[in-house]
Amino acid sequence: MEENIGRERLQDHLKVLQEAVRAFFQLETGLDETLKAGLKSILGDIDFDAVYIFLYEEASNSLECYQARMKGKGIIAGESRIPVKEAGGGPLVDVFLGKDASLVWDEGLQICLPLHTADDKLGVLMADKLASKKKITPEEKDMLGDYAREFSRGIRHVKVFHANLQKIGMLLALSKISEAMASSLELSHVLSVILKSAIEVLHFDRAKLYLIDKDKKILKGVASADIRKVTRPIEMEQYRIEKGVNTIVDSLFEEGVPAAQRTESMFLYVPLMVKNAKIGVLVVDNVFSQQPITKDDRESIDILANQAAITIEKARLYEEVKELSIRDSLTGLYVHNFLLTRLDEEVKRAARMKEKFSLTIIDIDGFKRYNDVYGHQAGDEIIVSLAGILNQHIRSFDVKGRPLDAIGRYGGDEFVLLLAGADASTALGVAKRLRDAVKAKEVKTDGKSLSFTVSMGIAVYPDDGTTQQQLFKKADEALYWAKQHGKDQVCLVKDIGKKDPREIF
Repeated sequence: MEENIGRERLQDHLKVLQEAVRAFFQLETGLDETLKAGLKSILGDIDFDAVYIFLYEEASNSLECYQARMKGKGIIAGESRIPVKEAGGGPLVDVFLGKDASLVWDEGLQICLPLHTADDKLGVLMADKLASKKKITPEEKDMLGDYAREFSRGIRHVKVFHANLQKIGMLLALSKISEAMASSLELSHVLSVILKSAIEVLHFDRAKLYLIDKDKKILKGVASADIRKVTRPIEMEQYRIEKGVNTIVDSLFEEGVPAAQRTESMFLYVPLMVKNAKIGVLVVDNVFSQQPITKDDRESIDILANQAAITIEKARLYEEVKELSIRDSLTGLYVHNFLLTRLDEEVKRAARMKEKFSLTIIDIDGFKRYNDVYGHQAGDEIIVSLAGILNQHIRSFDVKGRPLDAIGRYGGDEFVLLLAGADASTALGVAKRLRDAVKAKEVKTDGKSLSFTVSMGIAVYPDDGTTQQQLFKKADEALYWAKQHGKDQVCLVKDIGKKDPREIF
C-alpha cells in the first residue's frame, strides 16, 4: 500500500479512516447515521464523485441500497434493490457472491468491493467517477479497500449488537407472555394470550390454533386472530389425523424436523409438543404483508410454541379436574352447588339485559317404588336414562359461545333445568316434550323393561321471583301441586290452585 500512497497522504488517509471507524462503536448513533458519516468521510478522503453501500437483506434475498452520497449534493437515492441470483445478477451481485474479489468496470469509472467478514457476507461498497470521467487509480482502489475492510468489521459489530439487543428484547417479551399465560389456568385465557402474542409481539399477520381430540382422532380448529384485530372461532375446521389430508395435519407427522423446514415462505406450521407428544398445531403466516418468515421469526415462534404447549396442557388438566368437581359421578350433570352458582349468574345477566328465563324442577314419579321392587341398580339406570333425555333437549352454547341452558341433579331423583331466555310459553313447550320423551322411554334392567314418568314445576324470572331462593321456592311449589294432582304433568307457578287437573298440562 505504501508503494501506491505517499507517506503524508497515507497518514491523512489513516486519520480520516480511524475517525470513520470509531463511529461504528458509538452504538447510540445507529447504523444509518454512522454510514452517512462514513460515506461523507470517503468522499472527503478519496476523489470519488459518488459512493454507495448495499447491504444484504435475507428476507428479500437482495442487495438493498442502504446509503448513497454524491460529492456536493449530500445524500442521494440509489438503485434500491438488486436481487441476488447466481446468473445474470450484475457486477454488484458477482462481487457480493465472491465471483470477483473486486471489480472495476465502465472503462475504469466504477468500482465495487465486498463487505464481508470471515463467515458472513454483508453487502458491497461501490464508488464511481461518472461525473468527472476520471479513471479510478490503483491508489484510490487501495484506499477504498481499507474502508471496505473496516466498514465490514464495524457493520458486523453493529449488527451483532442490535441482533443481541433484539433477542434480549424478544426474550423479555416472551417471558412476559409466559407470565400472562401462567396468570390463569382458564383455557380460554391461555389460548387468547397465545394468539394475541403471535400478532402483537411477534408481528405475524395471522395466527390459527388447532388442538388434537384424541378420542375422535381429529385435529380441531380452536380460534384465529389477525392484524385487523379480528378474532373468531374456527371450530368448523376439523381434519382427520391422516397423512395427506392437508399441510396442517401433515406437520404432525414430521419427526425431528426443525422449525426452519416447517415453512412455506409466508406460512409456518409449528406442532405443539409436551413430553414428545403432539397436542396441536400453531399456524402463523404473513398473508397480508406478503413478508417472508425469517430465521429469527422461526426461533421466536418456537419459543412461544414450547411455552404455549406446556401451559395449554396444564389448563386442560385443570379444566378436567374442575369438571370432575362440578359434575355428578352417576349422570355427568352439574352438581347442586355449581347449578346454584350458574343460576346466580343467570339472574344477574337477565336483570342486566332485561330478559326472562325459566327454572324447572323435575321429579321422577314413584321413584322409591322402583328401588324397593327392582333394586337400586334399576333406580340408577332410570336416573341415567332421564339425564340422557334431558341432555338431548337443551342448548349448551349460543353462536357467541355464551352458556345457555344448564341441567343439574338437585338430589336423589330430582333434577333442575335452567332455560336461558325462555318465557312461560317456551319453558312449557320444552317441558311437555321432555315429559312425552320420558313416557316413551323403556329402561332395560335385569331382563325387565321398565317405564316411568316425571312431574315438573316451572318458575319464570322475573314474573315468579327475582332471586335464586324465590325461584326455587316457587318452582318447588308448582312441582308439589303437579304431584298432588295426578303426577305425570307440568305445572307453571301461575297455574297453582286450578281445581280441574285437566287444566294442568
